[in-house]
Amino acid sequence: MEEVLNEIGYFRGESYHTVNECAGDDMAENCFFNNFTAYADLVRSTCLETLEDCYWNDKPFDCCRYFQPMETELGLCYAVNSLQTSAKHPIKMNMISNKHTGPGRLTITVLTEAYVYTIGEEEVPNLITPKSDVLLVDHYIAYKRHISIKDIENDPEAKQVSVSQRKCRFPDENNLDVHQYYSYSACSVQCRKDKQLKICNCTSHLMPNTGDTLRIWSL
Repeated sequence: MEEVLNEIGYFRGESYHTVNECAGDDMAENCFFNNFTAYADLVRSTCLETLEDCYWNDKPFDCCRYFQPMETELGLCYAVNSLQTSAKHPIKMNMISNKHTGPGRLTITVLTEAYVYTIGEEEVPNLITPKSDVLLVDHYIAYKRHISIKDIENDPEAKQVSVSQRKCRFPDENNLDVHQYYSYSACSVQCRKDKQLKICNCTSHLMPNTGDTLRIWSL
């Protein structure tokens, strides 16, 4: 049943072990058919069980004060300086790097096998995040990743043009219900939610900001 719990806790759209173990006549004894979200919460690690020894430019900081919870279609993640966190009191850390301060360095000890995403403040981890933005971290191995950021500034008058004319949205022009701010990745999550509702009349049990009446709760 460990594989079944992992499939539900870290759901990626496929349920091979769940179908194999818990469908048909030869069903495993410990199968469960409801309350998938609660089982997912049991499997996943808390922030304290995931992160320790956090440093910015060799200065220590409290990992779980600044890496705040974020609901995603992949389950609960922990993010620093994200607009999309589900924390009641979001806290931002000064992580500015420029020609005056020099390059910044973030150092973290990850206690479990985990996926580390390097994305913009309005973006969210999702099923189609480019592999170049994701690092799989395993036990007892040190990883180093260099990131170069290119700032893109819009003309201040661009916001005076209607969304339909410019064919894009600023983060605060949100028309989504899965995340608080608009972004390409958040929009892709909304598209999957809408399609799930249209085809199945329910959504994945990990779909963010979705009530239990719409999520897959039982089979």
